[in-house]
Amino acid sequence: MDDRHYHFVTGRLAEHSLRRVVAELAEQLDFSYTIDVLPITVAALMTPAWIARKLNIPSEATQIILPGYCEGDLQPLSALVDKRVIEFGPRDLRQLPQYFGQTPPPTDYGRYRTEIIAE
Repeated sequence: MDDRHYHFVTGRLAEHSLRRVVAELAEQLDFSYTIDVLPITVAALMTPAWIARKLNIPSEATQIILPGYCEGDLQPLSALVDKRVIEFGPRDLRQLPQYFGQTPPPTDYGRYRTEIIAE
């Protein structure tokens, strides 16, 4: 196994989907990972300052991936991450494969065309 260890940060709402996507990626790309589910429902409401008060980074982590909608100065996290890389991931966790250099899923959903009619 590669010595890369990604530590993903998320909220409770995205936890299960993130676990599924990351497990598939880790198997395909041969890396280890941990997921830190912080005590907030929606990850987009996190700020780096708030994350710094809640984050538990395992010693084996080489890179920390924050939710893509999380915005702000990463300075509050700099003392916690030591020399590890910390960055914002994609805004949608379904884009993690592309973030890791995988081929994006097809955008063509078939030859059928569906029209929705509402009153």
